[in-house]
Amino acid sequence: MSATIRQRRTLADGRRLINVVCPVCDGRHWIPTADTVGRCPRKPGSFVVTTERKPA
Repeated sequence: MSATIRQRRTLADGRRLINVVCPVCDGRHWIPTADTVGRCPRKPGSFVVTTERKPA
């Protein structure tokens, strides 16, 4: 399963997060940008973060 990135955010301490739509529970989760595999905190399961960008 792959997750779609919806938003990106940089915190004051420099950490970068992405907001993804979770294919496991259909919710949204904030995860670090360095992670390529996320785990759903609501239901058992994991997903792959899709990082390619759409051409402009």
